[in-house]
Amino acid sequence: MDRPLDWNMGGCIYSHGSTYPSPYLGLSRAGWALVQVDQQDQYGAAEKRAYGPVWSPFPQTAISAEWCAEAVAMQLTKCTDSRLVLDCSSVLRFLGQDV
Repeated sequence: MDRPLDWNMGGCIYSHGSTYPSPYLGLSRAGWALVQVDQQDQYGAAEKRAYGPVWSPFPQTAISAEWCAEAVAMQLTKCTDSRLVLDCSSVLRFLGQDV
């Protein structure tokens, strides 16, 4: 986080998970990220961000990274005034949203 004393995120938050595949078994790496954007800014400047790796024993896949991003978002967001933007149909379907 940019401001360690302010772990809460709110407003519009974009989530993403991705992987760097490897041709060698066990060497792929996946990571997740969250970005809170300033909705008043014309270009949507980042106000806060959080990111990290997908830790073992979880699969090093993009879908696993998307689920990690969702899990961290649920821990960091203020549920009353947050809007999480996702692009993973599996996570959206699980949460009961239209794809």
